[in-house]
Amino acid sequence: MVQNIDRRQLLRETDRILRDAQVSPRRFFALFLAMDGLMRLANYFANLTDSLVSLSNPVGLFVTILVNLLSLVLEAGCVMYCLGIRRGERVEYLTLFDGFSFVGRVILLYLTKYLFIFLWSLPASLFGSTMLVLYGNDMLLSSFLMPLLLVPPVMALYRYRFAVYNLCERPDLSPMEAIRLSKLQTFGCKGHLLLLDLRFAGWMILSYLPTSAVLMMNLAAALDQAVPAINEPLSLTLQLLFPIFIGVLYLPRYHTAVAGCYEAAVANTGVQPGQSGRPGWDHGPDNLGGY
Repeated sequence: MVQNIDRRQLLRETDRILRDAQVSPRRFFALFLAMDGLMRLANYFANLTDSLVSLSNPVGLFVTILVNLLSLVLEAGCVMYCLGIRRGERVEYLTLFDGFSFVGRVILLYLTKYLFIFLWSLPASLFGSTMLVLYGNDMLLSSFLMPLLLVPPVMALYRYRFAVYNLCERPDLSPMEAIRLSKLQTFGCKGHLLLLDLRFAGWMILSYLPTSAVLMMNLAAALDQAVPAINEPLSLTLQLLFPIFIGVLYLPRYHTAVAGCYEAAVANTGVQPGQSGRPGWDHGPDNLGGY
C-alpha cells in the first residue's frame, strides 16, 4: 500500500521549520560541510603520491577509510539535528558530534547496510553478465539491461533509508533492528523518497561540478588529449569550497524534508523505533523480507 505523503505540504512545512529553528540550519550545515571538507583535505594530502588509493600507501588507505567512517558519524549528527528542529527543540551545534556517543553502532549499521545492498545487486549482476556473454556486445540489449540491473540495489538503498533515523532515535537498537524497522517503515514510501531526491538532484549534481571537471580533465590527460592545465591550488580550493557553498543552500531543506518523510512514515505505518518486525517477512539476501 502506497503511503499518503503530501510532498508539497511537507516542503512548505520544512521551510517554516527552518525559519523558526533557534539554531541556524545553514550555520549548522556549514559546520558539517567545513568539518567534512577538512577531513577530505587531510585525505588528499595523505594520498598525494598516489593517483589511486592502494595498499602501497597504507597510511593513505587508513586515512581514506577513517575519513569516510567519520563522515558517516557526522551525518548521524545531522539527522539528530533535523529530527530535533522538526519537533521544535533547541538543537545546539555540538549535536553534530552526538553520533560519536554510539559511534560503533553507526559504523556497523552503515557497513551492514552497504553489504546488504551489494548482496541485492548480485543476482541482477550475474544475470546481466550471463546475458552479455550469450549475446555479446549488443548495444541495444545493454541499453535495455543496464537500467533493469540497477533496480534491485536502488530499491534496497531506499529500503534501508530510515535505518539511521531509527538508530538516532534509539541508540540502544542493534543495526539489524534499525534496518528491519526501516524496511517496514519504507514500505509504500520509496516512491516519495525517490521523487524527493529527484527534486534536489540538480543541486547535488551542481555541488560536484568542479570535482567532475577535474576528473574529466585528468582522464583526458591520461588519454594523451590536449587539455588546458589548471592550477593545482585553485583546483583544490574549488573542489573544497564550492560544495560547501552549494551544500549550505540546499542541504538543510533536503535533510529536514527527508526527516519529515521519516516521521510521516512512522505515523502511517505505526512502526516505532524499538518495535519488532512483522512475521512472515524473513526472506531475501538480508533475511528481512522483500521490497
